[in-house]
Amino acid sequence: MKLIKDIKNTLSSLLQAKSYLLSVILTMAITLGALVSTFNLNYQLLEAPLPYPDEQQLYVVQGNMLKQGKVTIANALSMPSIVEMYHKHHDYFTQQGLFTFEQDIIRSLDDTPLVNTAYVGPEFLQMLQVPMAKGRVFNANEGIDAKTPVAVISYQLWSELFNKAENVLDKSLQFGEITFKIIGVTGKDFIEPQIKRKSSQTQVWLPWDFNLASDNMRFAWNGMERPHGILVKVAPNTDTDSAGFELSNLYQSRFKDEMADQPFFAEHGISIELNKLRNAIVGDNTQMAIYMFIGALAVVLIATANIVNLILSRVVFKQRTFAIHAALGAQQRDIFYELLLEIAIPMFAAAILSLVVATGGFEVLKTVSSESLPRLSELAINWQSIAFALLCTLVLTVAIALLVTRQINYRELNSALKSSGKGSGIQISKHVRQSLVVAQVALTGVVLVLSVQLLLQSFSHIFKPLDFNSDDITEVILNIGLKNKQGTPEIQMDARAIRDELMNHPDVVSASVAHDFPISSYGALPAFSGWSIHEDKTNRHRSAWIGADENFQGILGLKLLSGRNFTPQEVVEQQSVIIISDALAKKIKPDGDLLNEKIYWASSPYHSKPLEVIGIFESFTLLDDTPLPYVLVPRSGSRWAKLLVQFKPGRHLSNAQMNKIMANVSSQYKVSETLTLKQAHKVLLAKDTLTAWLASTLAFFALALSAIGMYGVLSYNVQVRRYELGIRMAIGARPATVFVQMLKDNLIPTYLGLVVALAIYAILWRWSPLKAHVGDIDPVSWVLVLIAVFLLTTATTLASVWQIISKRVVVALRGI
Repeated sequence: MKLIKDIKNTLSSLLQAKSYLLSVILTMAITLGALVSTFNLNYQLLEAPLPYPDEQQLYVVQGNMLKQGKVTIANALSMPSIVEMYHKHHDYFTQQGLFTFEQDIIRSLDDTPLVNTAYVGPEFLQMLQVPMAKGRVFNANEGIDAKTPVAVISYQLWSELFNKAENVLDKSLQFGEITFKIIGVTGKDFIEPQIKRKSSQTQVWLPWDFNLASDNMRFAWNGMERPHGILVKVAPNTDTDSAGFELSNLYQSRFKDEMADQPFFAEHGISIELNKLRNAIVGDNTQMAIYMFIGALAVVLIATANIVNLILSRVVFKQRTFAIHAALGAQQRDIFYELLLEIAIPMFAAAILSLVVATGGFEVLKTVSSESLPRLSELAINWQSIAFALLCTLVLTVAIALLVTRQINYRELNSALKSSGKGSGIQISKHVRQSLVVAQVALTGVVLVLSVQLLLQSFSHIFKPLDFNSDDITEVILNIGLKNKQGTPEIQMDARAIRDELMNHPDVVSASVAHDFPISSYGALPAFSGWSIHEDKTNRHRSAWIGADENFQGILGLKLLSGRNFTPQEVVEQQSVIIISDALAKKIKPDGDLLNEKIYWASSPYHSKPLEVIGIFESFTLLDDTPLPYVLVPRSGSRWAKLLVQFKPGRHLSNAQMNKIMANVSSQYKVSETLTLKQAHKVLLAKDTLTAWLASTLAFFALALSAIGMYGVLSYNVQVRRYELGIRMAIGARPATVFVQMLKDNLIPTYLGLVVALAIYAILWRWSPLKAHVGDIDPVSWVLVLIAVFLLTTATTLASVWQIISKRVVVALRGI
């Protein structure tokens, strides 16, 4: 009963100080909410069980291509190796499920929507024990080599495409020339493991036999593509390290046998290890999540310092109340109890509100980090987040109460009753006040420097314009349907015919056929090859290359420095000519004069003859200012047809319109995907955009909280010295003089805090992975932080001293 009565009395007292109460609740709720959301993210990645009953037995077979013992391609295995592994019996596996992720269009619909597809063996979904809303998953009758055209669709696609029709199991979908009967709909709550595919979820599951890999890739032991792999369920008591070692020996030998006729791979090999399913999903995102948590923790510590300042100010305000209690016999523990109760009420109210803030934080993370972080769809308030919020609140409440209680001189409380109000009574020592400022500035300085440095790096990429044309230009990727049975030359000729049909449309300025683009929906992922001016192909220089027609250079506006563009005949006949960037020319020859010289395609076993350099164009850059080495090879694309279409300003063609135009060449060609170069640029900048958002948010909170905290301390400093300042003004000191003197006094602990911040940053930079993420120490970021902290100190000093210098001298002297 006494506790309830004390809570009521404390709450009544707090309600009379509404601004104080709201300041504590909002400050802690916002910062603790950010901490809870980043805690949940780390818990989800590192601790939370996966939603698969046999998680502990599920592994992904991971392979690496090696050259002289060093990894050259990580986390990749060739398709024939995993297929062979699947067909072999291994005592340490009880189940094996092949998988590969693709995108394909539903050809039976007019707008040919592009959907995320997964081609899997029946064991894959069985191992995950996928809950079903309708029907079933694949069984042994739909296994490898059965070629049974059936499909399992996601709950989302069932909702969007079929409006949750009850007879969905009577319907079918057409991919390529094959019609697949729908046999199941995954459950609404099914969470797909984000292996290989990190952002969007699979919408249609199809049997492995129908995957889109080319015949070359199906049998290429050196085809280390990343979308495919094999999920395995290991037998109980299996030593996974030994199993990986045995697999490495077996498939290293198989790789050597298969590549024996290709001298280039003589020094290459492969290694295999079993990677836990969780590790395969999380990948290398753990550090980013931990850094986000540390950043949120730093902001909470800054907020805690602010709350200490607020409570110290309130203690001074309530000194007479505490003095009366002491005079009536209250002991120091009773003062602690009273303070603990007064701190606990707003803090625990903030803890409850922080859960609401954390829920908003989850949605923000899902919006801005969907391409970067896995398992975001599982983020939600749970008992772990509630327990974490309450534990943090309890620890902070007790720590703050102890810290504030230590500042109260119990023996001097009685003197406060006899005080005439001229500065005696409870006072916070100058050492404590300055220590609070130093601590706040140090924490703020570290957070600001990290944020500003990351922000500057991100902005240098985000606001850097592209060096080639991007206005009104769209990438169009085609689905070739039954045409995949034709040879590449026939498909290339069809692609040129489609290009010409599009160029005849009044809304189109120009069009080009290419096998790749400088930027695309996958970011900047051009094909790389080695190039040499030596006939024996030694002294190679690595360069990206694009097979393109005669219109490609003009659409992108690539500036020719010397030489000429391709002719249509050179493209159609695929003559031995190339156009290179000046960056590659200067790598091969210091003066860059390679025009009309011969160059060898060193990495291509299909090109033994030299190619003549007929043109050199000015190199473009992407994220930084490094000129990129590029080679343009005369091609009408490849068998996977792609177009670059330049529209008139403000004009565009829908998928259905382009499908109709392409039907003039063949009804088999359909639009698979369209992406403007502007959108492709955003994809390229996705990581920088996320970093900029996080860094700017962190910097804003750090500055705002630091401003509030510093104002609290400096305002108290002014109150302690109000008589001194009043006397100075009485003997002729100008308001500006008083302000400058206070600013000088305040800058001492401020810049001491910056020195501490520099020391902390240097330690983190030297003995943690920080350097790998933020690069070298940037003096510009420190200068900006120095200016920001100076302005912050100036503003808070002016705000705190304004109550003295803006009034008549007699007000300060009377202590009003």
